[in-house]
Amino acid sequence: MVLAFFALSIWMPLWNSIQLSMNENSKIEIAIEASKKNIEILEERSKVDVNLPYREKLVQLKEQSLEQQNEINDITNALIQPERMNMVFQGLLEKSKLQFQSIKNDLPKIIELNKDKNSNQMLYEHSLLLEMKGQYIHGLEYIQSIEKQDWQLYWDEIEFKILRYPQGLLTLKVHTLSTSDKVLGL
Repeated sequence: MVLAFFALSIWMPLWNSIQLSMNENSKIEIAIEASKKNIEILEERSKVDVNLPYREKLVQLKEQSLEQQNEINDITNALIQPERMNMVFQGLLEKSKLQFQSIKNDLPKIIELNKDKNSNQMLYEHSLLLEMKGQYIHGLEYIQSIEKQDWQLYWDEIEFKILRYPQGLLTLKVHTLSTSDKVLGL
């Protein structure tokens, strides 16, 4: 009986305390393992660059911007500014064996690139009508010299009429595009 009393009064609370400590130790060990796994996951995440998608998008946008800028440069490099038109055609006429008869230029026409009314993205078409007298072969040479130039000129009309053989009248109607609305200085 003494032994039973001793077991019930001293041993049982001690045993319950040991069991409770063992359960708490198990819970702590489980929590430690979970924390270790979370630390491993976080370490793996820290190795991944979270800004990588943004950097790739930035590189892609820079490439697109460069392509667009190159397209703009290609387009605008081909444009002749109205101030230079006189120099361009006069230089070509000086080298030609044709006799200059008349030149007529029209007011610039607006070419809207963007249909938005608030947009200021416009090009201007500058038309020019040239009449020159000479032989057909000289007219052909003149046209070829125009075509060899670096600037962009758009042909609207070319006509050669025989006046009295071998002389004829070469009529050229051309236009160029510009970002300026100035009238051609011819």
